[in-house]
Amino acid sequence: MNLKRFLALIEVADRSSFSEAAIKLGLTQPAVSKQIKTLEQELGVTLLYREQSSVKLTEAGVLAYQVGKHLLSQWEELVHACSSFDAEITGLLHIGASTIPGAHLLPRGLLSFREQYPHVDLSIRVQSSADIMAALSQGSIDLAFVGMVPEGADWRSEPIYQDEIFLIGPPSANEMLGPQDLLRIPLIGRTSTSGTKRAVETAILEHYGIQARELRYIAHVEDTTTQLAMVEGGLGYAFVSSLAVERAKIKKIFALPIQRTFYLVVPKARRTDLLIDAFWQSMITIFQEERNR
Repeated sequence: MNLKRFLALIEVADRSSFSEAAIKLGLTQPAVSKQIKTLEQELGVTLLYREQSSVKLTEAGVLAYQVGKHLLSQWEELVHACSSFDAEITGLLHIGASTIPGAHLLPRGLLSFREQYPHVDLSIRVQSSADIMAALSQGSIDLAFVGMVPEGADWRSEPIYQDEIFLIGPPSANEMLGPQDLLRIPLIGRTSTSGTKRAVETAILEHYGIQARELRYIAHVEDTTTQLAMVEGGLGYAFVSSLAVERAKIKKIFALPIQRTFYLVVPKARRTDLLIDAFWQSMITIFQEERNR
């Protein structure tokens, strides 16, 4: 089996032209025709037919095209994987993280990553989930830790961590409060671009039948640290990640009946970049080991 023959078939099919495929491949048109004719002989079927001025795939050709694309993709992955054995990973990696992963998850993984790849420099941006995904879309960061699944087929995402969300109050708060009290207590919320805010408002609608506009928000803030400070100061209550309340001087009231997932996200087109792949694999390994403890 010669992958170059599949490549010739794919290029001809994509362009519906032998001459354009030959230019793309840097070959003569007869050489491209010979590659495909040899592939047809090996498979024992006709792969292409002419229709007016263009070239089309036969039914067998469609199958060969699909299998060929898969084989070429696997070959590229193998070449990439093997190259990483000898290549020293260096460069500048731009990482984006939403508030909770940036403060509580990313630091856990970076120490191990830096030990493995001491010559990699890191640039870290911490913002809301929506802002981080916007930065990833614009190409100003390489990958992201966020609390939302990105829409569309252009992304590769991997669940990294399962989290709980608690309603918290000041130390003097009544621990007997329940979901029925959400309509009357003063709440300090996150801004509209926050993944936590979206998760909270979706959960209380699904589980308690309470819409966001019915909640008594007295303030919206950019980050969890400010939320905690305002709750500690007695200004009200807030929904926050379980990761954020470990050292805060607050009182846990109750947990929402949901599990929130944090994801590692990268554009599919850049998934095989050596530096990005090294970080991706390192994070997955670290958090899998944490779950297995």
